[in-house]
Amino acid sequence: MIDMEDENTRRLVFPVGVGVVVFLLLWWLTGFGFWGALAIGALVALLIIAYQRFSAADNGMSSGAGDDQPATPPSAAPPNSAAPKPAEPAQPAAAPAPPPKPAAPAPEPKPMPEPTPAPTPSPAAASSGDADRPAVLSEARAGGADDLTKIKGVGPKMNAMLNGMGFYHFDQIAAWTDKEVAWVDDNLEGFNGRIVRDKWVEQARDLAK
Repeated sequence: MIDMEDENTRRLVFPVGVGVVVFLLLWWLTGFGFWGALAIGALVALLIIAYQRFSAADNGMSSGAGDDQPATPPSAAPPNSAAPKPAEPAQPAAAPAPPPKPAAPAPEPKPMPEPTPAPTPSPAAASSGDADRPAVLSEARAGGADDLTKIKGVGPKMNAMLNGMGFYHFDQIAAWTDKEVAWVDDNLEGFNGRIVRDKWVEQARDLAK
């Protein structure tokens, strides 16, 4: 009994204290009068007391309802009725992989064609280009070769060399240009400079008339 009275006293302290604080604030800080501020503070205290009593009653009802319900007995664990699974039959071994196919034989290499040997340049082509070579004949004309020894500086040996190069007539030598003279001079072994020095072209022009 004494405990219940102490509990009620403690519950009244909080709302009364709040009511006093509200009263003082309204009286000192606002324009409320003494009695107006006192009434509002008392109203606040009463509201808090009513809320506390309502909360306490609600909690008591909840706890009483919980005590009336019988405790639920713990559920018994179901017996382990699952039978052990039979072992699965062994899988048959996989069939062996087929042997790999033999690789196709490599194609035989084709024989390389033999390189065509480069033509051996003639002495005339070696010493000067074919573009500067005078026109030549494979043989003398029908009337026969001219006597090139009539040209000063051309002897029997030189005559034979000129015929071997394709020069048989005075008009051939008379038609030589400066480049053609240089080509023939380069190809006369041992007689370089003879054509210009002895003026073969001028003499051949006179003899060809």
